[in-house]
Amino acid sequence: MRPKIKLLAIAKDEAAYLPEWIFHHLYFGFDEIEILVNRTSDNTLKLMSAIKDQTPRVRFQSIDWIDLTAPNISAHIQHIAYAYGYDQSKLDNTHVMFLDIDEFWIPLNFKDSIHDCVTRLADASAIYFEWCTEAGTLDPFTYLQRAHSYKLSRLGKSLIRTNSRVNRIDIHKPLLDPDERVVLANGDDYIGSESEGLNHQFVSRDKSSIKDYIVVHRMSRSEMEYLSMIYNGIPEEQGSFKLNRATGYEKIGEGFTTLEFESSAWASYELAREQFLAGENLKKIISESEEFVTARFQRALAELPHALKTHRESLEKVIQGLSSPALADILNDYHNSKDFRS
Repeated sequence: MRPKIKLLAIAKDEAAYLPEWIFHHLYFGFDEIEILVNRTSDNTLKLMSAIKDQTPRVRFQSIDWIDLTAPNISAHIQHIAYAYGYDQSKLDNTHVMFLDIDEFWIPLNFKDSIHDCVTRLADASAIYFEWCTEAGTLDPFTYLQRAHSYKLSRLGKSLIRTNSRVNRIDIHKPLLDPDERVVLANGDDYIGSESEGLNHQFVSRDKSSIKDYIVVHRMSRSEMEYLSMIYNGIPEEQGSFKLNRATGYEKIGEGFTTLEFESSAWASYELAREQFLAGENLKKIISESEEFVTARFQRALAELPHALKTHRESLEKVIQGLSSPALADILNDYHNSKDFRS
C-alpha cells in the first residue's frame, strides 16, 4: 500500500509566509497539509479559505479551544496540538510530520519527494531530520533561494509512522517504545545527547552532519521581519517580545556553509511556485498579510525601549546581531539613559 503522509503545523499571525510554505510541501509530495490556527490576529483564516478552494489537499481548523484550559495547561499549546494532531492522523495516514511555518523539509538533490525518503527508510518508526538554520536576508519577504548560507544545528524535526508505539509526543523528537527504531536521514540509528548534558531531542555530536534530507529553519529572514516576528508574544506575556531565541539574529559567519540546489530541478520548482501564487485574489491577500508584518515591526520598535527596562538581559540576547539604523538609534538612546546606567 502506498504510504499516506500528512504534514501538520500550528500557525499564529503567519499568513505572509503560509502560501510559499504550503506550496513547497505540496510540491515535495506531502499528501495532506493541515494548519492548526491559534491566537491569530492577521488574515490567516481568509488566506487559508482561499488556498483550500485552490487545492483539496489543504485543510485548516482553529485550536483556540486549548486556551479554555487552565493557564498551566494552555502554556503547553504546542505539545497539546501535536499530540492531538498525531492522534487524529492515525485514522487515515501512515505517517505524520510536524513543522513550524519557518521550517522547510528539503531533499538536497531537490528532486526526491517525501515518499522517496520514506521508501528509502522504510523500516524506520520515526525519521529525524536535522535543522540547517538559514542566515538572514537583506530583503523582506524573500522566498527560499537556490543558493544560500546555512548552519547545521543538532536540533531537528521528526516524521512518525502512525502505527509506532509512541510514549510521548515532544516538539522535536517523539519518545517511542524501546523496540521502535528512530533513524537519521542517512539511515543511521538516532543517538541523543543525554551524555553531553542535553535532552533526548538533540542529536549526538558524532552523528550530526548535513544529510540528503534536511529541514531548513528560516527563523531570521530580514531584520525587519525578525523583529516583527519576535514581537508575536508568548502565552504568559501577551503582546511582549519572545525571549526564547538566545542565539539572536543569524548572520553569515563561522559555521555557515553554502547549499546550492541543482539548476534544472530548481527551475521546475520555481516555475511551479510562480503558478501556485499567481492568482490575483491570493496576491491581494498576501499583500495584506505583508502589511500586517510591517505594521507589527513599527509597534515592536515603539515598544522596545519599555521592554528593555523590564527584560534587558534576555532581550539584548534575542536582538543581538540586528544592525538596522532604526534599531541602532533606539539602542543608543537606551544605553545613554539612566535606566541602562542604574
